[in-house]
Amino acid sequence: MDCSNLKQCFESDMQDTEGIILVVDNDSDVLFTASLILEDDFAEVHTVQKSEAAFSFLGKNDVDVVLLDMNFTKGATSGKQGLSLLEQIKEIYPEVQVIMCTAFGDIDLAVSSMQKGACDFVMKPWEPVKLISRINKALANKQKLEVAQIEEVSETETQSRLVFLSTAMQEIMKLVEKVAATESSVLILGENGTGKGLLAKEIHRLSQRTHKPFVQIDLGSLPASLFEAELFGHAKGAYTDAGEMKKGMIEMADGGTLFLDEIGNLPPMLQAKLLTVVQSKRIVRIGEMEERSIDFRLISATNMPLEEMMEQSRDGMPAFRRDLFFRINTVEIVLPPLRERVEDIPLLTSHILQKLENKYAKKELKLSQEASISLKKHSWPGNIRELEQVLERAVILSDSEVIEAEALKLRGIHQSSNTNTLESLNLEEMEKQAIVKLIDKHKGNMTKVAKELGVGRTTLYRRLQKYGL
Repeated sequence: MDCSNLKQCFESDMQDTEGIILVVDNDSDVLFTASLILEDDFAEVHTVQKSEAAFSFLGKNDVDVVLLDMNFTKGATSGKQGLSLLEQIKEIYPEVQVIMCTAFGDIDLAVSSMQKGACDFVMKPWEPVKLISRINKALANKQKLEVAQIEEVSETETQSRLVFLSTAMQEIMKLVEKVAATESSVLILGENGTGKGLLAKEIHRLSQRTHKPFVQIDLGSLPASLFEAELFGHAKGAYTDAGEMKKGMIEMADGGTLFLDEIGNLPPMLQAKLLTVVQSKRIVRIGEMEERSIDFRLISATNMPLEEMMEQSRDGMPAFRRDLFFRINTVEIVLPPLRERVEDIPLLTSHILQKLENKYAKKELKLSQEASISLKKHSWPGNIRELEQVLERAVILSDSEVIEAEALKLRGIHQSSNTNTLESLNLEEMEKQAIVKLIDKHKGNMTKVAKELGVGRTTLYRRLQKYGL
């Protein structure tokens, strides 16, 4: 069969669509087939075989939709390469719509890719008409997002994203309103997923610094080797890779708010360096001698028991410095876990579903009565972050706008803490479920959880991060 006849086989009854499409796949035959299927229906169709070429093309062209393979190494089936590339594309080019495709897909890969920003997921070999339809849907979604961005009013930028009804949260917000008007350092404590970052932004929003920068630094993910370069900045030529002068993140917060997240994870030696800056409000870029005065309001957060850590040894020093603790802790705010503010769950659920409606172009999402009851009965060891994950997964997998209880329980880890049934014999799933049960048993006391698991706290926190708890 020659090319002209093959094209006729692939023709659909759809009208030609404007749109620039980029297909990324390591298989040249797949790229040829994609061009053949799509070139009559879209304004431009481009193909590349390597991720480097994809980023080069995206940097020079206004691409609308990327059709992205999940595996780029021969024999690979995990999808990790594609998911990593997806995250990079969405971080740099958030407006680009990405459709993931693979011959080795499963439901978990589909969910993971859409949670990381993909708009759709298709299996190979492609059905031409369906593939064209999926790309048209992605183009329509991109247009909707562009319209929404244009119509977005400034009011939404300043409104708090904190959602609550509970008495506990109302009391916390009264304290926040008082503290925001001052320059006091604030320490926010609470389990993972309780909204410490949102509370920090709310304090900034209500402060006199609201129109100045809010700079967030995740100290838990910052390698010790990059600590000074990232926080203090460097001069051009200060070290081998310092090709240009770079401001540090602390300097970027000048006039505004500096939010140090996961401060409890900072090693003692780096705590000493941070203490000097917090005390003096001065920094010196690497490779310079000049001191620079920085005006910032300090907010810190952690899920770790700092007071206990001050009594514990780490590398021959207190796990957390007492002098630093008092510098960051003029006012302490403790966020309650979701299990202690159950009355907030319906409102939070409604708020999350509204966001998911926009993200996945669905209308009037709601829970069945049984699903609503199920949410209230769950212990939520992962707090609001877990609630968001459960709802997003349910929305992705539900064909209807009404989400049923069974859609929320697709994974054994999200079952009520009363269940003793292991729904999966996957070792990682079993480990995750064990951690969740122990967190619930010890009411969030991570020291006791780590002790019963027989691991160190550092290992436990790595596991929590790995499993999104």
